[in-house]
This record gives sequence, C-alpha cells and structure tokens, in this order.
Amino acid sequence: MLIFLTGKPGVGKTSMLAELASQLQAEKGKDKKPKRKVAGFLMEEIREGEVRKGFFMKDLASGEKELLAHLDSRFVNSGYHLSRFHVSMGAIDKSLARFEKSFPLAEYVFIDEIGRFGLFSETFSQALDTVLHTPNKIIVATLHVSYLPLFGHLGEVLFLKQDNHQEIKEKLATMIGVSSPKPL
Repeated sequence: MLIFLTGKPGVGKTSMLAELASQLQAEKGKDKKPKRKVAGFLMEEIREGEVRKGFFMKDLASGEKELLAHLDSRFVNSGYHLSRFHVSMGAIDKSLARFEKSFPLAEYVFIDEIGRFGLFSETFSQALDTVLHTPNKIIVATLHVSYLPLFGHLGEVLFLKQDNHQEIKEKLATMIGVSSPKPL
C-alpha cells in the first residue's frame, strides 16, 4: 500500500507523519518490544524564531540525525546548493545507509519528503524508486505538491489542508491500521 500525503508548505504534513510513526513505534507487544517495525526518515526543521535555518534528516529506526541542509556554509560546506541552502550529500548517503538496514525488516515505511532536497541526490532517487515499487509494505510519504504529477499515480493521494487535519489523520490512521489516532 502506497499513500502520499500532500498539501501546501507549512500545512502540517511532516507533523502528521511524525505523530503516526511515533504511535506505531510506541505500540508494544506482550514481550514489551515494539509491536510494529518502522523504517524511514523525517525532515526536522532548524529554526531561529520564525526563520528556517536548515534541516536534519532523522532516521526513524535508530533515531539518529544528519544535518542535511543549512543556510550557513560553516555548518554544511559541500559545494552543493539548493535554493539558498547548502546541502550535504554525505548526510543523504549516511541516512540512506541506515535506512537500507532497517527497510527489509519494516512493515511500515515513512518518507518525508519526496521533494527537491531528496531528489537532488541520484542515490536518494534510486532508493526511492525501489521503495515506491516494493510490495507488501505500508508506505506513507509526504509529497511536495509540485511533484504530484510525477508520483501521484503510483498510490492513494490525501490532500492535507488547514481545515481537514482531523479528517485526514483519521482516514490515514484507518488505512494503515493505527488504532484511535490522537486528536490534533
């Protein structure tokens, strides 16, 4: 099952994905171990007040983070730029190496986000193609709205807006088998 969560920037796609992944990871079996195997990654913003300074790429299985992009070249000095951000290809490669270890065992895969940062890397693009065409996994990915024509036909698309958060969260939770999603 492949589900894309899309909408305008800042509408809450990453937050919703993070909450659902966290709920799945919190479910414990009788042996007190996580009941569900989760793989994937989230983009965490680095902010100073209202100013977005950069992004971390956080691996869901290990919790480890890599500095993906930053406005200040003192933090990321790779020679790669996307818009006003300096991008670390090494961070993408390290994050993908972790992901490739957890992916085969995962029942659930969360990808945040399919958009310009990830697709900036050929390695990421190739891994993404493999993931999106893998059967027998529940895959939920945030999708930058401008990439909808390229990827939307591959799975179910849910449009998140300011006024439909709870409705979309409940629908998504039902689709992936999360019991009683917490209200926003």
